[in-house]
Amino acid sequence: MVVKVFLTVISEPGRIKEVFTSLKSFDEVDFVCIVDSGPYDIVALVEVDTLDGYRVLIEKVAALPNTEDFESFITVDKRHHLG
Repeated sequence: MVVKVFLTVISEPGRIKEVFTSLKSFDEVDFVCIVDSGPYDIVALVEVDTLDGYRVLIEKVAALPNTEDFESFITVDKRHHLG
């Protein structure tokens, strides 16, 4: 099972590029971009093989320097969506 997650990050002021570079280096991160405006500084699309892999990723993100806060959103495969 592939677990796809949207990850949003708020970096410390002036530290967006450092956080972006760190996230980009993670094997689990398929796509990452800096947001021009809005409540988040960075949005990333992440794929992991299991929910345990997701937990490991979240621990890595929580340990990143220069990160104030983050949220993650696990997606649901449309083939399993009700409706």
